[in-house]
Amino acid sequence: VGSIDSIAQFAEWVEKIHVNRMNEECRFCIAIPCYYQELGVKNALSQYKKLAGDKKNFEIVLLLNAPSHNQIENSEAKKQIDEFTKENPGFPIQVYSVTVPFQVKGKIGRLRWILTKLNMDRCLEANVPISEMIHITHDADLVDVPPEYLNKIQWYFQKNPNVQIVWGHVEYPEWFKGKYYLGFILQRVEDAFSIVWAHRNKT
Repeated sequence: VGSIDSIAQFAEWVEKIHVNRMNEECRFCIAIPCYYQELGVKNALSQYKKLAGDKKNFEIVLLLNAPSHNQIENSEAKKQIDEFTKENPGFPIQVYSVTVPFQVKGKIGRLRWILTKLNMDRCLEANVPISEMIHITHDADLVDVPPEYLNKIQWYFQKNPNVQIVWGHVEYPEWFKGKYYLGFILQRVEDAFSIVWAHRNKT
């Protein structure tokens, strides 16, 4: 794979794996970049089965990436994704893949940009107003999602109409809190300052 000189060229390499048209009732796009060596993606996807409310109002758009096409096809991550889609027919998940050379700078940022572009294109195709769509992104090693996750995010934006983007609440498993307690506390402090900064600047 050659070097990538522009984001536009980067986006041209995206291939569809499991993709359907966006539901017109969709109001949440959950964008997940997933490296081919990720071992916890099936667990991350399974968390969204716990969500309260209508499953038609959200979709997951996952971008599986690796340095080569063969690594994608033979990866544990793709195996887990295929298993999940087979075990959960009709679940609102769209899966794309892209080959990305290791030397690309800011790779994760570009992957998230591609996911945002895919989400916006899907909104336009389905005649879903982009202004009414909430875009959410996190990594593929997500541990847990509470049932009211999307409802709380929607409530926050409705309560704060001037806010356009927020840094979400980061949670850790109990074993992490016990083993790395200082790191856990420092992360909580950083989260608090991020929220205060967003409110002070009305962003």
